[in-house]
Amino acid sequence: MSLRHKNNNELFTLYDSELVLRVHNTRNLRNDSGLLDKFKGYLNGYPPSPESAKAFRARQETIISLILVGAMKNFGLASGILLTLFSEKAAIPSSIMVVFFLSRTLWLGFHFNKPT
Repeated sequence: MSLRHKNNNELFTLYDSELVLRVHNTRNLRNDSGLLDKFKGYLNGYPPSPESAKAFRARQETIISLILVGAMKNFGLASGILLTLFSEKAAIPSSIMVVFFLSRTLWLGFHFNKPT
């Protein structure tokens, strides 16, 4: 039976078995299996295709990037508002958060080998 005639459950069982054979690091296997499960949920019963895989990957990376950028902007906005309405001392906590958040974002970029 060709792969085109299999349903998603049969296909993803084959994919999962293939991952077990190819990926020997347990952490990477767990991450890849989790990503495969998310992709299966993203498909919602439709057959996988290269287009859906590209849309899924772009979607995941875009969501994470937008969350990080949004949080960074919120810290910066809070610092600016506090500096404008109050004194420099009032802006210190949010400014410190900006520094820690920026360093954490850079660390995540290096940790996951992705450009920041």
